[in-house]
Amino acid sequence: MFDTAELGQSISKAEFKKREIELRARLLKLQYQALEMARFPIIIDFAGVDGAGKGTTMNMLDKWMDPRWIRAIGYQPASDEEKARPRFWRYWRDIPPKGRMGVYLSGRYSAPRRAASAINAGSLPPTCSATGCSEPSNSSSAA
Repeated sequence: MFDTAELGQSISKAEFKKREIELRARLLKLQYQALEMARFPIIIDFAGVDGAGKGTTMNMLDKWMDPRWIRAIGYQPASDEEKARPRFWRYWRDIPPKGRMGVYLSGRYSAPRRAASAINAGSLPPTCSATGCSEPSNSSSAA
């Protein structure tokens, strides 16, 4: 259901500059086609370390495309209300309407990926499990 765009390809800055206008026009045309067809929402999930360029890329999309139809959503650590609901509830409620685009910044898969990395590395803190991590309690216990 979910596709990943890990292309591993690059072009030179000169080649990019030469093709930029064409690429911008194609991207905008695709956006309007998606709006016209309105068969499903479009979700872009930017996950990565801080400073990796997620915000810069989002700003470029806003510049290249029609920002009226794009909603960027950044996520902070889950609130108590969000923790009381199913794990992905906070993201489900932000799914855009059909034909619109939602951009999740540090969203859906950042926390589960961190938990999976900890599990694979065998360095799972006591407050983490395969379903995620919780805040450590403030109570101290005697050893």
